[in-house]
Amino acid sequence: MSYWFPPANVIGALRPYKMVKYLAHNGFEVSVVCCSESGFDSQDVVDFSSLNVMQIRRPWFLRYLESGGSALHRIFKFSLKSCFYPDEHIIVRGKLMKAANEIFASNNSPDVVVSSAWPFSMHTIARQVAITHGVPWVADNRDLWAENPYRRFRMLTKYFDAKYERHILTSAHACLVIGDVMRESLARSLSPYKEILVVRNGADSLEVAPGNESRRPADAKLNFTYTGKLYKGYRDCTPLLNAIRDGGFDADIDFYGSEIDAIEKYRKAFPDLNVTWHDKQARSRVREIQKGADFLFMALGAGPFEKGILTGKFYEYLEVGKPIIAICNEDTELAGLIAKFNLGIATRSVTRLREFIELHIEQGFPGVRLPDTLTREYQLSKFRDCLLKLQRTAPES
Repeated sequence: MSYWFPPANVIGALRPYKMVKYLAHNGFEVSVVCCSESGFDSQDVVDFSSLNVMQIRRPWFLRYLESGGSALHRIFKFSLKSCFYPDEHIIVRGKLMKAANEIFASNNSPDVVVSSAWPFSMHTIARQVAITHGVPWVADNRDLWAENPYRRFRMLTKYFDAKYERHILTSAHACLVIGDVMRESLARSLSPYKEILVVRNGADSLEVAPGNESRRPADAKLNFTYTGKLYKGYRDCTPLLNAIRDGGFDADIDFYGSEIDAIEKYRKAFPDLNVTWHDKQARSRVREIQKGADFLFMALGAGPFEKGILTGKFYEYLEVGKPIIAICNEDTELAGLIAKFNLGIATRSVTRLREFIELHIEQGFPGVRLPDTLTREYQLSKFRDCLLKLQRTAPES
C-alpha cells in the first residue's frame, strides 16, 4: 500500500516500485494499492507486468490541495490540510481499504501487508487492513514522521505526533528504515521494539563504465547538475557556488525541478556564474542529463535531523558513475558513505570543494565505482528475507 506509485514522477514513487518489482522477479505474487492522477505524471513507460496494480482515483479535493497558486491561496490550502490527521491523504482511507479488502477476498489472500510512508496515513490504513485480516504488517519508512523538521508547525504537534507514531508503529511486525541514523532515532521512540531493519534504497547497475572511458580535456567547460527540490532554500548550495567562483572554473550550473525562486536568488547572488533553472523532467530524461554532467551535486540542511538523511537522489547519482558533491556536515551518514567508498566529497568547506574540483580536472575525471553493499539487489534481499520470515505469522493480539 503506497500513496505514491508510478507513473507519478516523484521520488516517493520509486522505492515502492523497485521493491515490488524485485519481489515479483523473485517469485512473489504482489498486489499494489495506490493512488492515480498524482498531478506529477511522467511520460515514462512503466512495467506493470507480473503485478496486480489497483490505482484509486483521488478525489478532486486532494488534487486541489496539491495544486499551486498565490501565497494567500497556499496559506488557505495549508489551513485546509491542517484539518486532517495524520495528514490530508487520510481522506482516501475508505477507497484504499475497499481495494485491499477486494484483494483479500480473492482466491490468493495475501500473506503480508506492506505500507510505504510518507504520507504517514498509509501506515494507519495498512495497519487496520492487517488487523482485519489477521496477517503480519511491515511499515516501510522513507522518512521519520514525528521528528521530521519538514513537517509544518512541528513544535506545536511533536508531542501528539510522537505518541501517535509509537501507537501505530509498535503494532507493526517489522519496521524498515533507509539508514543507520534513522534506525537509531526510531529505536529510541519505539523502545522496546521487535525489529527495525535498515534497507537502503540502493543503486542499480552502473550505466557508465568508470575509468579512462570518462576522461576528457582539462580545459573543457564543466557541468554541475542538481536534480530535485531545494525545499525553499533549506538545502543550500551556496558553498559550491562560492567554490566555483573562487576557482575561476568555466562552468554551467544546472538545476532541474528545483524551486525557481531559490534559483533566482542564486543568480542574483552570483551574477558572474552561469546558473540555469530547468523545469521538472521525466525520469528517463533526468538519467540522460545526469550522464552528461561532470559533477552531480546535492545538499542537506544543517539541522541535527539531516544527520541521517539519505535521499533517493544519492543512489540515482551513483547509477551513472559520476563524482558526487554533497554539501552537508561532515558528520552525516551521507558523508560517511561517500568517504568510505570514495564516491566524491561531502563538506561545506569552500576550500575543500574547490580543491576537489581541481583534483578531478587534473586526474581526467575518473569515474565512480558502485560498492556491492549499496546496490539495490543487495539491499532488497534483506527486505525479501524479512517477508519470508514473517510469512503466514499471525499478528499478536
